[in-house]
Amino acid sequence: MSKSRVQKKFRAIRASIRMLRRQLANDPEALVITGHAVLRSKHPWQRRFAEDMFRLAAEKGDPAGMASLAEILVDRGDDTAAEDWYRKAAAAGSPIAMHNLGVLADRRGAREDATRWFRTGDEAGNPDSAVALASMLGDTAEAVALLRRTADTGHPVAMNGLGAQLARSGDLVEAEIWFRRAEETRSDPLFQCNIGVCCARRGDHAAAEHWYRKAAVAGSVDGMDSLAHHLAEQGYSAGAGFWWREAAETGDVDAMFDYAFTCNKQGRSTEAEYWYRKSATAGDSRAMNNLAVLLTERNGDDAEAESWLHKSAAVGNIRAMRNLAARYQRRGDDHQAQYWSHQADTADKNLS
Repeated sequence: MSKSRVQKKFRAIRASIRMLRRQLANDPEALVITGHAVLRSKHPWQRRFAEDMFRLAAEKGDPAGMASLAEILVDRGDDTAAEDWYRKAAAAGSPIAMHNLGVLADRRGAREDATRWFRTGDEAGNPDSAVALASMLGDTAEAVALLRRTADTGHPVAMNGLGAQLARSGDLVEAEIWFRRAEETRSDPLFQCNIGVCCARRGDHAAAEHWYRKAAVAGSVDGMDSLAHHLAEQGYSAGAGFWWREAAETGDVDAMFDYAFTCNKQGRSTEAEYWYRKSATAGDSRAMNNLAVLLTERNGDDAEAESWLHKSAAVGNIRAMRNLAARYQRRGDDHQAQYWSHQADTADKNLS
């Protein structure tokens, strides 16, 4: 298509948009519906058109338009303007706006405001607000009551949250029932992992593996990690290594460490060093210590190994402290050896 034809086509589209805007100008509900229909596309000009529709509806006092405009502003990173529109929508009775005000308050660390808005949203009938409020309340009777009430309406996240509360209180039987109901309502790797945990705790290892594998195959890093740990506990080191590597490839730091540890046990020191180094660079103190040990075994008491030990010890790793003490003892530096031995003993007591 020639440039002139493209320009002509876009001029026609813009004219159609202007005509549609005029036709819908006095119908806020239609403006919002049209805006959401347009949002299904990812083209920037269509998002701008949707924003224009939402703004027209919002300026006419439509709460759905206000909330929809606020959502666009949040996506853009303008939380201040978004909150202003959410407050107007909430004042007009929008439960979604009430909930999202809670989300924004929680994001900026204002827990009291978040709790208040989630409670307001729950009272206005928003089930997501009930779940969020329960999360803010922690392991309390009120949180359990909120989750049970919302779970009874068929809300899968509430079902899962109730299961988690029951599991923490020791009621694994009812917890598993709710995890399974959540998964039956909406297939989700988180729910599948939680079912797997319940199965494993009651000794049904085949069922646990089934649910962990289902989550892992769906791409869940938690599922991959849980499956790897489960397979390792059952003695299937090759399968465990495969799934730890899959999780490590996604950037999961714990999986990097676990895969490196497995490689080292199997004598694959080069691969172990690679993954220990990636995990250590990402901040895992265990990987820092183990990388230092691996380098020491290969190169002796070299400077890089000592640097990793100091980094690990600095963030509280007791093994690194003891390894530093041993290193200084070999070097004949009794003062440093005693210092790091004392640091390790102190840290160990504090953990007891």
